[in-house]
Amino acid sequence: MPKVSVIMAEYDTPIEHFNLAVESILNQTFSDFEFVIVDDSKNQHLEEYIKNYPDERIRIVKNGGNFGLVYSLNRAIDAATTEYLVRMDTDDISLPQRISVLYEEITKNPEYSVIGTSIIEFDDEGKYNEFIYDMDYDFNTIMSRKVPIHATTIMKKQDIISAGKYKNYNRAEDLVLWCELLLKEYKLKTIPMPLYKYRVSELDLDKRKLKYRGDEIKARIKYYRLMGGSPLQMLSIFKSVIAGTLPNKVMYLYHQHRK
Repeated sequence: MPKVSVIMAEYDTPIEHFNLAVESILNQTFSDFEFVIVDDSKNQHLEEYIKNYPDERIRIVKNGGNFGLVYSLNRAIDAATTEYLVRMDTDDISLPQRISVLYEEITKNPEYSVIGTSIIEFDDEGKYNEFIYDMDYDFNTIMSRKVPIHATTIMKKQDIISAGKYKNYNRAEDLVLWCELLLKEYKLKTIPMPLYKYRVSELDLDKRKLKYRGDEIKARIKYYRLMGGSPLQMLSIFKSVIAGTLPNKVMYLYHQHRK
């Protein structure tokens, strides 16, 4: 049995981005893993994509249609056969030592349920920005919008199941998972090594417009209350409303220069 399950959900990713993501996993220095990819596309075209990669570590799970990210990630968790889950998005890139470092970190620090890495943001124009995070998380850090970057993480499967897996909050499923874990007194942290290249594009910002932020706002209201948020912390929820109304160009420039 492998030591780690890499889990990914595919929905109509541009093929050149998808190939880079898959190759970055298959070329890891740590090789003892299974690669569970859930096909959530209406066209169910993943098997055609994967023919270029005859690697027995790859396992494809078909949804039979488009059921969304939460459904797909939960299916990936159910299909995973190992104790540890490594998240991977279909348009990002893992540096070669990423899984090796994460596996060593979580096995040497078994008190943690989730460990993420720092990131290198990049765009289609070739611009890069490095963001270093070195912290443990608690209620206050989460309510200050400091959270593990979902796609960078390694997670203990049983703890994720204990927290209820991913809940159906569109574009806020990771935030809700972190809150549920902390409420159950599980530990989360991010290490200062940038091992994940995170793609940012102006088009992606369309998904962060106000019309897509309803579930995020609902989640923040619910969980800030459960975590004992102060009036000021509750008021900070409106940052999501403001961000959702800004033009894409403004948000794109913010992401490029926020360092």
